[in-house]
Amino acid sequence: MHYPASGEALPLQSTVAGDAWMKGGVQRIEIRVKDAAVLVVPAERDAVKYRGISVTPLAAYHARLAFPAEGTYSLQAVAVAASGRTLETAPRTVRTAPSVRSREFVFGSTLYIIPIGLIVLLCIGVPLLVRRTGSDAARDRGAWTVSNSLMLHMCGLAIMFIPVLYFPENAKYRQQLFGILYFFGLGGAVQALFAPDIGLHGLPEPKYFCFFISHGTIVFGVVYAAVLYLVELTWRSWIRIVVLTNAFTLAAYGVNLLLRLIPPYEVGNYFAMGYPPPNGSVIDVFALIYLPYPIARMVRRRREAQPGGA
Repeated sequence: MHYPASGEALPLQSTVAGDAWMKGGVQRIEIRVKDAAVLVVPAERDAVKYRGISVTPLAAYHARLAFPAEGTYSLQAVAVAASGRTLETAPRTVRTAPSVRSREFVFGSTLYIIPIGLIVLLCIGVPLLVRRTGSDAARDRGAWTVSNSLMLHMCGLAIMFIPVLYFPENAKYRQQLFGILYFFGLGGAVQALFAPDIGLHGLPEPKYFCFFISHGTIVFGVVYAAVLYLVELTWRSWIRIVVLTNAFTLAAYGVNLLLRLIPPYEVGNYFAMGYPPPNGSVIDVFALIYLPYPIARMVRRRREAQPGGA
């Protein structure tokens, strides 16, 4: 069950959603709502449909709940196989009240219209602005090349793996992945944002938008995960990343050498192994990126040591 989370406040009309799969297939999924009594609500499984007929059922499910009154309820999802075997989620407690506003996305709402409107404005405005320049250079400046535009930089790897950070339920696995993205993501993206290396590819070129959106997404994703999961990094985390970075560096060095042998015979610069950034890089001071964590622990210990500290 992905939604709602335990302890969450819900409106009286709400939706439960999640994924369920079993060997041999799931026959049905039901949501059990408990307070003084038990209410069983069948869940609807998402499916690939053709002409209104379900062809392939998917793992995702959802169920619309109508809570009878304000109060505290226990929710539990139960998947039932054709053999009768069942799998149950751990019960989670939620609170309901008429005053709680739903956080569900609603098609056609303001939260839908605003981003769609911005996208439409960009899709219309930017190409028209480029066209008004009347210059071929605005369309073809070699903004992306095989020597520096594959997803093999620290930032490129971070962009690919940040979504994975939100997948695992295993805390140890998440901590290890967060450590990689913290050093790779913040180390590379912050450097890029404060010292952009996009040359003449400014507004309204596509690289301008791609550069700031991608690097901003990295910083947001890492900071959001740090606040959401309260992951602690230690010196062992830093040492692990140093070893892993050296392994990636050797692989990147091999790619850089290979690029010199194939057309267009460019010098690859993945992991800055071809030539260093002209203004230096925060990666050079990897340990400094780690400092916020020991400083936070030191401040926390001092507060706890004070009389009345918690």
